[in-house]
Amino acid sequence: MNLTFKRLLLYFIFLPLCIQAQEMRTVCIPKGTNVSIRIIETINSQEAHKKKTAPQAVVSGDVWDANGEIILIKGGTPVSVQMKSKRATCVGDVGSVEIQPISTVAYNGRLITFDGERPIIFKGNEDAVFTSQKKVIVVAGTPLIATISNDYCFKIP
Repeated sequence: MNLTFKRLLLYFIFLPLCIQAQEMRTVCIPKGTNVSIRIIETINSQEAHKKKTAPQAVVSGDVWDANGEIILIKGGTPVSVQMKSKRATCVGDVGSVEIQPISTVAYNGRLITFDGERPIIFKGNEDAVFTSQKKVIVVAGTPLIATISNDYCFKIP
């Protein structure tokens, strides 16, 4: 085979790969995007310290790219959270539950982290007389807002 024919053959072999690579586009979720999440189990500050696991949470609705064209995080995706709780006492201490969303997963399995600077804090009634009024109950379905900590970009065909 002559050299020109070999080059032409290679060109036609690799042309589809080049065309496919050019059709990939980049879509992003910008840093600071708010993601609505919800707690899916009830948390009681008097009993939470006994549990060794954090409460379960999920993304409430789909998270779209910056242009609103492609879903990058699907609603219902689990969210990893940390929780700290403090029991209410008879001597005046008020119960509290502190929830910190940590991360979730994008449509392609990529880990998406949330801003860890501002946990969501629920506190009991400081003016209450009885311990039962000073405790905190965060009911299942409670909505929370988490903020994405970095820019996340994806190559989409």
